[in-house]
Amino acid sequence: KGYSMISLITKSLKFARYMAKCVLIAAGFLLILQALFIAGGLKVWKISGVSMMPTLSDGSHSLTCSYTPINRGDIVTVRSPIKDGEYWVKRVIGIPDDRIFISGNYLEVNGEPDLISQKFKYSSIDVQNETNIMLLDGEYFIAGDNRRLSYDSRYVGPVKEDSIVSEQLLNF
Repeated sequence: KGYSMISLITKSLKFARYMAKCVLIAAGFLLILQALFIAGGLKVWKISGVSMMPTLSDGSHSLTCSYTPINRGDIVTVRSPIKDGEYWVKRVIGIPDDRIFISGNYLEVNGEPDLISQKFKYSSIDVQNETNIMLLDGEYFIAGDNRRLSYDSRYVGPVKEDSIVSEQLLNF
């Protein structure tokens, strides 16, 4: 059966309208989804660097939420205390009122080795300087899981609660 030129043009226009409607619905859905993410304090971050290896790899992604309480052991995104516009992803080692003992790559919290120091068997053999810190209200002690290659609270001191942007929910 043959189609006339007008019939083909009409069918093409109907198909184009259908496709345009699908694209608009998909774009609207994505905008609504993005608004829900923002309203819910959710954000996706790309991990850059090796300070959290092997827990987080360079180039992986992390879904975070800015409306969750911060606890010891959480992985958080923090505004860099030394460079504007830069963010760090680190683990919370100490929370307000904790006493932190530092000896090189080894950390203790309230007299107990922190979980990462235990897991990766960090020691203090080659370190001569040891430090004790008592965290005040609104102060957190953060460190990377890859202690040998992490620039963190051992060097810049505790971070303030208002510099913690979000907590990690999911790593992918």
